[in-house]
Formats: sequence, structure tokens, C-alpha cells
Amino acid sequence: MKKRIISIVMMLAMVMSLVGCTPNITAYLEKTKEVQNWKGSKISGQAEVKVSFKDDQGKTQEVKMPMTVSGVSEGKEKAEVKVSMDMTAIKKMAPAENDEEAMKMIPDKFEMHMFVDGTKVYINKDYFNAMAMGNKEALANIKEDYVLLATDEENSVAIMPQKAVMEYVNSAEFNADVMSILNKALEGYKPLGDMKVEGNKFTYEATSDQMAQEIINSVTTIVANWDKVSGDIYKLANKMEAGVDEATIKGAVKEFKKDDFAKSVNKAKETIKGSSLKSSIDFKEGRYLQEVVLDLKVKDMFNMAMTMKSEAVKDDSVKVMIPKSVKKLTSAEYMDLIFHIDQTPIINVRVNAEELEFSDQQPTIVEGRTLVPFRALLEKLGAKVEWNEKNQTVTATKADKSIVLKIGSNKATVDGKEVTLDVPAVIENGRTIVPLRFLSENLGYKVKFDAEMAPFYVIDIYNTTDEKLAETLKAKEEAMIAEFAKKEKESLEKADKSEKATSVGIIGGKDSVK
Repeated sequence: MKKRIISIVMMLAMVMSLVGCTPNITAYLEKTKEVQNWKGSKISGQAEVKVSFKDDQGKTQEVKMPMTVSGVSEGKEKAEVKVSMDMTAIKKMAPAENDEEAMKMIPDKFEMHMFVDGTKVYINKDYFNAMAMGNKEALANIKEDYVLLATDEENSVAIMPQKAVMEYVNSAEFNADVMSILNKALEGYKPLGDMKVEGNKFTYEATSDQMAQEIINSVTTIVANWDKVSGDIYKLANKMEAGVDEATIKGAVKEFKKDDFAKSVNKAKETIKGSSLKSSIDFKEGRYLQEVVLDLKVKDMFNMAMTMKSEAVKDDSVKVMIPKSVKKLTSAEYMDLIFHIDQTPIINVRVNAEELEFSDQQPTIVEGRTLVPFRALLEKLGAKVEWNEKNQTVTATKADKSIVLKIGSNKATVDGKEVTLDVPAVIENGRTIVPLRFLSENLGYKVKFDAEMAPFYVIDIYNTTDEKLAETLKAKEEAMIAEFAKKEKESLEKADKSEKATSVGIIGGKDSVK
């Protein structure tokens, strides 16, 4: 939580620093304050998202998705927004990929209808259906038209800020606090670019290379000024009920290393090289016009071009009618609705720290007992395996040990003696699966079952000491981390070399021949 709050504050400063606290940006902020004080307004806009990429055959594919946005706002507390996106272009791609499931999942049109009333957010139920999100069964049981994400009483959704915080964020005090923090944090910083101003029209343009360098320069400046500003950030965090102590904020940048940060940013810059952003807003009497053009190029993946034009008009007579057909959700219900996790067990089995692979039938849990394909397990444990089709029995022998299981029977024989099983061996999907713990322990192995991350389970089967198993697992984990770190370092060094080569070219200028 503490790291997240600090990251948000850092990101706020970083984004604002793209143009710095120049007179132009200050003038822009003053204009936005005027708009925020409108008693009511109407907004309408159109946008188009165009995505191009290469398919598996190397052919360039292009998808266009037109979008409309409309809405009204009543003061600072109430708003209604409608977003509609035409998905037919994406749907047309599905037949080409022979993907019938995709055809079913993709709607002809994606529509979101949202209301805001203070800290309460209402979203139309169909939005969750259209996005193929979450728990379909729970969604089907909601008879109301809207889902309410509230922050009051016992049904609060923790991701929404409380009313007092919202009032502060919408206040002149908050704007003053943020501007004071930014002015102190960015003291001595000179932005590479600035907003262009023509009358009441403000325009910002930048390439991805320019934005990357601005980020490096601005964050470095913020870190240098941290001692001057950390106290103010602590006060702002308290007003926002962030629950973070002053010492944490003061020490937030202690581990910051400029070179490592620059390498990371430059690596990201290479991934989106050639991208650009242009944004303009023209303030007129009682209205404003806004235009955004984003050209995003993601290396070896896709290009996305987005254009958006919108107009907001002051209208003091606007009234927002909050819906009545509403289903109020608890935090748990809301999270399950959008991030529903399939509770089907995913079981990872290791024998003496080595992964055990199951090709065509995965382990399963029956009445609290784990059953696995018999041949893969028994052969890994060093046992000889025999299958008797006529008698439907599995026989496992290792040294002087002999175990016989009969399909469907809760009786087994171990060295000629009959024993009772908690669950019998069964045939599932044409494969014989057998009780893992029973067989492993009777062949001289120990079994550890880790259910901390249910429904993701880890089972260790081993015939060594607990200490030796722990050492082996730790060594494997450290080797994996080291290999990842090695690849990450190589990737950063490659990006650094590319940056240096580019810098040399810029500094040296054009070659001249006399």
C-alpha cells in the first residue's frame, strides 16, 4: 500500500513534468479550474482506433474501431457517461482464424453506460457480459440493470476513495497543494518541450524519444529535491487517508539509481520507438474543444493510431438521473464478478524437486485425495508397472514391495495384505488415475501437500531429508532467478549500447567532406 501511494505521487509529478510548471502550463491549469466550476455541462465526441499487425503468414492486417462518447455532468458530484465502440471489424477476423469461440465472445457493439454520484459508481450489467469478464453464473443471477460499486457501510468496495477524500481532491486546496509540491519537486528543472499557446488554445506535442528523455530528466530532478518536498507529500497523503508514515515517504527514493533508471526507460523507449502524441484543447466562451492524436508503435507487435475529437458545452440546467434498478455489491462479490478465478485445481507434482510431467491427463482431487495417471507417477518412483486389462488392475513392484490396485475398488493389497483406501483408482478420460499419497508412501517416499495458494497446489514426493529437499528447491529457485537476471542485464546492456550509438550520432552532427 505504501509503495503504491508513493508511486502514484511520483507518477503525478512525472506526468506533469513532461511540460514542467512553465507559464503556459500554469495558464492551462487556470483555464481548467474555470471549467471545473461549471454547474453543469454536456460532452460529445467521436474517436477511431486503428490497429495494424502482421498475422502468422506475415501479412499485414488492419482493424478499425469507431467509437462515440457522450455524457453530462451536474456539478462536481454527479455525471453520466456513455461509450459505444463498433466491434464488427474484430469480429470479421474470427472466421479467418476459424475461431468460433471468439465469434461468440465478441459482441457487435461494446457499450458502457456509467453513472457517478459522489463516491458511488453505477455500471450497466451488460458491460460485464460484453467484455466476457468474470463469473458468468453470478452475472446471470443479477436481475437489476446496473451494478453499484459503493464505498459506504459494510458493502464498501475498497478500490473507491471515501467521500471526504473525493471532496478534498475536487477542492481548490488540493490543486494548491499539488502545485506547491510540483513547484518544489521540479525546482531547477528545464523541460525540453512546452505547451504551445495561441489565444486560448493549448497544444502539446512530443515523440516517444522526447517523452522518455523528459521522464529521465524530471524524475532525476524530483529525487534531487526529495528532501525539500517529502514533508509536503506526507501532508497530502494524510489528507488522502493513504495511511503512510513520514519516514516511509522520506526514504522512498533512497535506493534510486539514475543509471539503472535511465537504462530501464531507454529499453522501454526502444520498444515504442517512432510513437508520438499530440493533444490540443481550445477554450471558448461556455465551451471547449479537445483533440487527441496518439500514434503508438510497439516493436514486433502492433501499431495503433487513435484520433479523438470532443466538445464540452456549459449547461447549468443539466440534471443527472441516477438509475433505480441497481444491485449493490460487496467487495468480494465485485472482485469475483470481474476477476473470477476458476476453482478447478491446478496441481504441480515434484519428485525429489524434479517436475513430474503429465501429458494427456492432469492430476485431480477427489474427496480430498489427489489422483494422478498411474504410469507417469510409478515409473518416476522407480517402480515396475503392469496393467491387467481383463481384471482392471494396476500392479506396482519395487525391490521387495508389491502393490495391487483394482479400478473402482476401495480395497488394495500391499505385499499380499488387504488395506482400505480413502478413494479408489478410477478411469477418467480414458486414463487410469490412482491415489498419489497411498502409492508414494507405500513405496518408501514422503509426501508434502502445499495448499496455501489454492486452487494452485504443489505436491512434493521425496525420499531424502526435509532439509535436503529445501536446499535443492532453494538452489533451483536461485538458479532460475540468476538466469532471469542475466537475461535482463543483457537486454539492458543492449539498449544502453543502442542509446550510446544514437547519442554519438546526434553529438557528432553531419559528416563533412572537404
